[in-house]
Amino acid sequence: MEQTFTLKEWKKEGERKFGEDIKDWVFVCPICGKKQSYHDFKSLGFTNDHIEGYLGFSCIGRFNGSEYKAFGKNKKSVNKDFGCDFTIGGLLCPNDITTVIVDNKKLYRFNFAD
Repeated sequence: MEQTFTLKEWKKEGERKFGEDIKDWVFVCPICGKKQSYHDFKSLGFTNDHIEGYLGFSCIGRFNGSEYKAFGKNKKSVNKDFGCDFTIGGLLCPNDITTVIVDNKKLYRFNFAD
């Protein structure tokens, strides 16, 4: 189910669920269900700047060697332990995402994990 927040509302929801530090926020890939956080990307050697660009936007499976495909004729069964190759930056965007309104523009992010 798609959720829409202003940036202020989105930050407030993240803080309510996980605390003030975004490094502790957990997102879930809408395709494979892999839960992921800042710490998961950091453990792969990502710098803070790179993590901010991928967290909640691209499944960690794109970077951890996972062979699981989100779409296409070579799609394999997805595995929540590894993630998949999905990114919101592609042409296809599932309905189960969060829309964050920033300066009257829609930004798409993975939903927060439960």
